[in-house]
Amino acid sequence: MAALWALGAGTPKSMAQPTWPTATPALSPCIVEANKVAAPQVLLLGETTTITLTMSGLCAGRRIPDHVVLVLDASAAAAGEPHEQIVAATIELIGKLDLTRYPDNRVGVVQFDSRAKRLCGLTDDAERAIRCVRRLGSSGGAAVDAGIAEALKVLRNGRRCRCSATPADIYEALVVFAAAPQAAGCAPVLRAANKAKIQGVRIVTVCSGPACGSSCLRQAATSARYFFEIEDASRLFAVFERIHGGAYIRIRIEALTITDRLPGNMRYVAGSAVPAPNEISPAGDVLTWRTDVLPQEGITITFTIQPLQPGHWPMTLGAGGRYADNDGGARSFAFPQMPHVTVLRPMSLVTPIDPPPTSTFTPPPQPPRPTPVGGPRRLWLPRLDRP
Repeated sequence: MAALWALGAGTPKSMAQPTWPTATPALSPCIVEANKVAAPQVLLLGETTTITLTMSGLCAGRRIPDHVVLVLDASAAAAGEPHEQIVAATIELIGKLDLTRYPDNRVGVVQFDSRAKRLCGLTDDAERAIRCVRRLGSSGGAAVDAGIAEALKVLRNGRRCRCSATPADIYEALVVFAAAPQAAGCAPVLRAANKAKIQGVRIVTVCSGPACGSSCLRQAATSARYFFEIEDASRLFAVFERIHGGAYIRIRIEALTITDRLPGNMRYVAGSAVPAPNEISPAGDVLTWRTDVLPQEGITITFTIQPLQPGHWPMTLGAGGRYADNDGGARSFAFPQMPHVTVLRPMSLVTPIDPPPTSTFTPPPQPPRPTPVGGPRRLWLPRLDRP
């Protein structure tokens, strides 16, 4: 059987420019890379083609901001060299928070002697925090517990601030510098420290003098590795950077919806989609898939459609989706590709089954030859040698 194919009619105006979803401004740090292809792209009317949708996600983590309150010994026991060491160490620690590079970080300063005093609340201004540290006094007794309690109030105020982070996403820490033991014993210090620990606040303690009460400070710290001697301030900075620096919230896509709208001259082949759509419109022209998570390896969706009209046609009137992430962000996306298909109309030629008979040449009839009458007779011819 032989066949000739002729291209059908052109594209109607209603399908010349399919509409596409428009991506909304990004709220989520996640980006979905989407791709759509059709194969085959040239086929006969009545044949089918397979649509393949692929999606993969890329999410940037979000850094957890630090809210740190410096709790400084301003008792008479800290006068002199301990006072100088405390001021130098806290100023360096403020620098380690890098408030210019990480403006979501905050630092506050509280001093304690016989009672606690807030020198400045949480701020992202390093110069202001340093000025607060330089106002540190050195007189009276040492009420470490009062200093911890006041610092906890500063952190609570920070949870109510209109910052970019929610309270659950803030790294909170107290750094307590003590040069003298608690006058009322260690029990009040441990009670104050436990109230902070219950709220998820890490406590770093620094012994700032020979009579600091190191045993009590070690117990008050979140763990033994959070207790330091002032002479080993360099290790304090290194450990502090390790326990808070580079802390990120891992963002992931948790809700994804994909929608594909088919042109009127394309028919979805029922049951062909893998995975099956969560929803199909009554007309069968809108397919919707939903998933709770976009895995790291991505998602692939395939389904089959049958063109109903010869011509060169787009395979979609709009394909895209929307998603949310575990950090409260949301975003929409569109498939940038616009695959087309060329549908050819089959035209058949009639091919004879039996070969025609072959003609045979027949010579024309010849006239009959005359039959001579009688027997032989003598003929006389003239002589040609006479003059």
